[in-house]
This record gives sequence, C-alpha cells and structure tokens, in this order.
Amino acid sequence: MSISVEYLYRDMKNQGIKLIAGENSIANKVRWTHIVESEEIASFIQGEELIFTTTSSINDQRKLFNIIKITKEKNASGIVINTGKYMDKVDQEIIDYCNENNYPLFIMPWNVRITDIMKGLTIKIIES
Repeated sequence: MSISVEYLYRDMKNQGIKLIAGENSIANKVRWTHIVESEEIASFIQGEELIFTTTSSINDQRKLFNIIKITKEKNASGIVINTGKYMDKVDQEIIDYCNENNYPLFIMPWNVRITDIMKGLTIKIIES
C-alpha cells in the first residue's frame, strides 16, 4: 500500500502547500505520514513516510537542516514545513540540499491545519 508524492501533491497544492525543492523525486512512494518535531523523533522514521513539521520545537535553521538530513537518510518520501509562526522561511542552503539530494521539500502556510491535510492524505494512502 503506497502512493506517489506527486499524486498526493495534487490535493496538497489546493490547500496552499508549495513544492520548493526536490521536484525530480516527486515520484517517491508514500506509505504513511509522520509528524517530526525533533532530531530524536526523526530517527524513528522507517522509510517512505511523508514528513510534516510545525517547527515548534525547532528554533533555528541548523536544527531544521539536521532533521531534513536524518529523514532523507531514513528514506522518507519528502518533508512539509509549516512556515509563518515558528519559522518564516527555509534557508537557501536547505533548498539546495534538497534539490541536490532529490528530496521533495514543501512549505505550508501557518493557517493550514496539519491534521486536516494529514487526514485527507492518510485516507488516500489507505484507499490506494
């Protein structure tokens, strides 16, 4: 049971989520979603998860970069970063890393509720 990032992105972009890096790997398979708010939690990734983070526990770009590296190494399908409240933007260094390593990177406005997005995506994953 899995579905592609590209297929899920069709719904996500209708919610204001934007793909900003890693376009070459949107065919990555997704078998589940996961919320990650720390490097320790990132280490629990099993592979093929679409990662979401509010960055509420990540107070700088360096920690975010480390989480992205860990989730990529754990074979996550991509990452969606909630921007606006805790982190205004994603540094160019992170965008470059995701492009160079074929890791889909999305940004999601703060007013979009992660639970609503994840619920819809999970239903699609299960139905697949």
